[in-house]
Amino acid sequence: MNTKLLMISSASIMGLFSIIATFLPNEILIALGQIPTALLILMLQITGAIYFGFAIMNWMAKTVLIGGIYARPLAMGNFSHFIIVALALMKFIP
Repeated sequence: MNTKLLMISSASIMGLFSIIATFLPNEILIALGQIPTALLILMLQITGAIYFGFAIMNWMAKTVLIGGIYARPLAMGNFSHFIIVALALMKFIP
């Protein structure tokens, strides 16, 4: 698979999620059926900031050859993030 396309799509999706989580935390919490408390809003905005950082990192590294020694931290960060999120989401599958 073309790594440039993968990095661009990953950066775009995470960038979109980060903007939504940062600027619309009340609406997200209401849509999830939660009461928007200050702590939940803060946690959602922090999560949006983390996703924004990953999006910027992936966008800046879209031309780097993934698989070399210089991109190993980038690949491991993305891999661990997506595996941990996938395992956490699997807990909600009935």
